[in-house]
Amino acid sequence: MRIVPVETQDLPQVKKLLEEVNLSLAGIEEHFQHFLKLMVDGELVAVAGLELYSTIGLLRSIAVIPEYRHSGLGRGLIRAMINKARALELTHLYLLTETAAEYFRQFGFRPIGRRDVHPAIEKSEQFRSASLEDAVCMHLKL
Repeated sequence: MRIVPVETQDLPQVKKLLEEVNLSLAGIEEHFQHFLKLMVDGELVAVAGLELYSTIGLLRSIAVIPEYRHSGLGRGLIRAMINKARALELTHLYLLTETAAEYFRQFGFRPIGRRDVHPAIEKSEQFRSASLEDAVCMHLKL
């Protein structure tokens, strides 16, 4: 297992994975340089992204291929993204989720109202996406 930064040529494969798990592609190209991928035996099995807004970040596009779900690999990838956010000296990390609010609590994320989100995150195309209107907004102070 290796967690490494994505490379430009990974974009089509990452998009395909996100589409397969019904995650938004909104804003992916402009933030792709802050994505990490998880490789097992040379195969892309998971991905996660980070959007940066000064010292604020949006964790996004967390996807694991079906055969590796519930294996613990996703947890390792999320921890790597949180560590990356800390290394980039971010002070707050936000995310939106439609199905995994309880899962993200184990990493310290707490639900908040959309009105309580830092104004910088409101600029995110991902955050403004109509498909996420019912998503739970979560926050982690780093």
